[in-house]
Amino acid sequence: MENIFFTAKPSVNRYLGKRIMCFLEWFEDNYEVPEKLDIYITGAKYIITIDWQKATGSCFLPDDKMLNILIKVSTGDFIERMRRDGYEAAVNTEIYYLSREIQHYYQLIDDQSLDEEVVNKGADELTNEYLEYLAKERPYPLERPKRMQIRQTKARRNAIPRESLAARLSTIRQRQSK
Repeated sequence: MENIFFTAKPSVNRYLGKRIMCFLEWFEDNYEVPEKLDIYITGAKYIITIDWQKATGSCFLPDDKMLNILIKVSTGDFIERMRRDGYEAAVNTEIYYLSREIQHYYQLIDDQSLDEEVVNKGADELTNEYLEYLAKERPYPLERPKRMQIRQTKARRNAIPRESLAARLSTIRQRQSK
């Protein structure tokens, strides 16, 4: 990527990081990115903005023109969202959040006032355009990576109520004593 510098912290789910990287490559191939842009993705529940507020995303335009515009997005609730809504929906939501910050980037470089309604509409359009591209490029449904399916299965095993776990343990002990 020429004008986009992407950093994913180790706390970001690696499959999500790869999907975000694919989105950013597609984005730079299809849209003009006139100014250098640093995109920083973290697996934390929130990021701290320049004015010390907690947020899920932020776009910062520095006063010094030698510095790049910085977008920060947190993905800390990705696993919870994946369990609740499914893998694809969770990935698409994170891409939508990144698309919102990209809309703020364009508002900042065009010296427009920050308008959340315009940002939401633009993020919807950008995300839908990318999903349409994926549907044409990959006509088969995208599946959650197998390793993530295994992890979810292990998590379900850990979710066994204590009473039934105790009953299972006593059954196992009885079999071993015979």
